[in-house]
Amino acid sequence: PDGGYCQQCPPGQFTNRNGSTPCDTCDCGLGTLANRTECVICEAGFYSPDEGDCKRCQVGTYSSEAGACYCDVCGPGTEVNFNQTACQLCTPGNYSNDDGYCQSCPQGSFTNKDGATECDTCGCGRETNEFLNECRLCLPGNFSLDGENCQRCPPGTYSNHTGSFFCTTCPCGSESVITRDYCELCPVGEFSKAGEQCQACANIGGVSNLTGACECTKCPAGNEPDTT
Repeated sequence: PDGGYCQQCPPGQFTNRNGSTPCDTCDCGLGTLANRTECVICEAGFYSPDEGDCKRCQVGTYSSEAGACYCDVCGPGTEVNFNQTACQLCTPGNYSNDDGYCQSCPQGSFTNKDGATECDTCGCGRETNEFLNECRLCLPGNFSLDGENCQRCPPGTYSNHTGSFFCTTCPCGSESVITRDYCELCPVGEFSKAGEQCQACANIGGVSNLTGACECTKCPAGNEPDTT
């Protein structure tokens, strides 16, 4: 155009005429061929603003039809599909409450439907399964509070049924077993206070010849427990 060399039209512009001085601009929704000889319609999943080439929709947006001038965002309960050509519902165990991505339900909550915008808590005595799409009862020896996962009862306490939301204290003279689903009596030579594990009477200078002892008998002065 200025007596120099012929040069290719810039991106978003084209010419299909010989001896052309200006280049024509493609409308929005259109891009140009690599040789800049004509405009082409942007495919679904792409867009072109005015005077630009076709571009992939930005992350989290989509275009469902060819020739898009801009990309849309998905609403709550959905997210953009892999090809960025449509929105898809969040699957059970996932939710979306904005224009972003589907994400897993938080700990202690679940959803069992497609397109969820929020998750529900399981309630006391329950926890979510590994897929976060339903609740299950806590097993014996475990408990949970609202919105929490099931956890083992502390030492000295137990739960002997499913769906517990608290643990019961073992009475004196007993302790909870490792599975925490029942209490067993302290053996001879040991004792316990309520809510504690059994310990040897010899540790406190005493003796006990009974099972289920709540306390030990102190040895007389000048004597010590026989641990043989």
